Amino acid sequence: MTASLERNSRHPLAGAILDAAQIERVRLLEPSNISEPPGRGLVGTVSGRSIRVTGRTKLTSEQPDIVGLLH
Repeated sequence: MTASLERNSRHPLAGAILDAAQIERVRLLEPSNISEPPGRGLVGTVSGRSIRVTGRTKLTSEQPDIVGLLH
């Protein structure tokens, strides 16, 4: 789902995510409601699910209760 969202991204790491998805033959889905606010990551909807791609620091500063779920 991340690769589906990233194919519309301007971020330099989007290319690496898309390359990995292609190697693994991941079927990309059509994203909607895409937003890329500066410094806040990438958000959108894929297959009815809300997806957010952002850095660990940004994510944990905004949602400290999620720290225990990250590996």
